Amino acid sequence: MIELAIIIPAYKQEYFEKALNSICSQTNKNFNLYVGDDCSPYSLKEICNQFADRINLNYHRFEKNLGGKDLVAQWERCVNLAGDEKWIWLFSDDDLADSNCVEKFYEALSITSSFYDVYRFNTSIIDADDIFLAAARVSPKLENPMSLAINILKWKRGNSMPDHIFKKQKYNELGGFVNFIQGQASDWATSINFSYPKGLYTIEGPRVEWRRSGKNISSNAAKNKSRLIFGHLEFISWINNKFNNADQYIYGVKLSEIHIESKNNLAMVLKSHYKGIPWHKFIEIALIISKAFNEPLLKSFMFCFKINYVVFRSKY
Repeated sequence: MIELAIIIPAYKQEYFEKALNSICSQTNKNFNLYVGDDCSPYSLKEICNQFADRINLNYHRFEKNLGGKDLVAQWERCVNLAGDEKWIWLFSDDDLADSNCVEKFYEALSITSSFYDVYRFNTSIIDADDIFLAAARVSPKLENPMSLAINILKWKRGNSMPDHIFKKQKYNELGGFVNFIQGQASDWATSINFSYPKGLYTIEGPRVEWRRSGKNISSNAAKNKSRLIFGHLEFISWINNKFNNADQYIYGVKLSEIHIESKNNLAMVLKSHYKGIPWHKFIEIALIISKAFNEPLLKSFMFCFKINYVVFRSKY
């Protein structure tokens, strides 16, 4: 029985053939590949046909585009294409995987007796021309979910959906991915959520190459900043509600540290990426922060004001 489903929510064509080729080049081909065409204007089926005789490839075209409105909902309807496989690898239409990723995944399952609900690969960053830009910080082999949350808030982890393989049973138990506005930080929250309470296991060796092309959603985040900031605020609120007092004794991380690092993270995001948001938006932001951190509204408003006074004077 094939245990792994590799799923690609597809729309763009520019790097799609390269992405498929990296999957088809796996040294272990014990997987089924599912492609969910998000009503793309490009001929993705013709590209898929080039690989149909090399792997078990299942292509499905959706009649309505969904990813442009709700990225996470598009992920979920693509996951629904899968069969009886026990494991899901949600890949992308422009990233690349080293040829021994599947092989090392099955080795990790054997070593750990399939104990963990989430396995992941370390990542590298490449540009539009496949040129190596940087290697993301190497994650520890095993990390508990509370420590993972802290390190994500500190920008010490580069977790994204294409570098995760997760147990379908866990996905079903939790009702799918964590969905925030514009899919902002949904991959981070999902990584934490699925790895709770057992922890996350990082596979040593092979990497997923995440593409910074200037054409994907992450690369174009600044263009949608007035909505994306509220997606990030949803993540900040979620992460502060995820853990409880018992967790800090189990995992050795204080809840106060998550609170502090959440504010530090939010301050950095606002300063670096969201200059130009109008006054009324910052009032909304202060309201959300007040609720997330259970603090007086005035204190939250002053927090917003102090981190970047110039924001209040700039035009949207």
